[in-house]
Amino acid sequence: MANFVRSVPGVAQALALSDDGLVMARCPGLGGGAAERLSAVASALSGLAWGAVGQAGGGRVENIMVVMENALLLVSTVADGSQLAVVAAPTCDVDLVAYEMGLLSRRCGEVLTPEQRANPVEAR
Repeated sequence: MANFVRSVPGVAQALALSDDGLVMARCPGLGGGAAERLSAVASALSGLAWGAVGQAGGGRVENIMVVMENALLLVSTVADGSQLAVVAAPTCDVDLVAYEMGLLSRRCGEVLTPEQRANPVEAR
């Protein structure tokens, strides 16, 4: 997570969360309370998106983006319902951030397991 935040221009925070909204890994500088709040928001957004799938028949939810005045929140599916949540500057290259999130999601899917729910880590 730390490398992701350092290497992708405009990214301020990143965390991985389980399918039930628990923090599994977070970037340095994203404290426990802030990580829990971001995880809860990402989980709630995911629930709303899946509700839209039921209404619109749109298929699997892959990405969610919330555009705010001073930030972007991007949420993507990792594996087995796990998710990656990223906070970025509104001026970032969204295509680049989404591309890098896809790469990170694939890497996270290989190492993040449900067992990590009991022991979330500050990822290096």
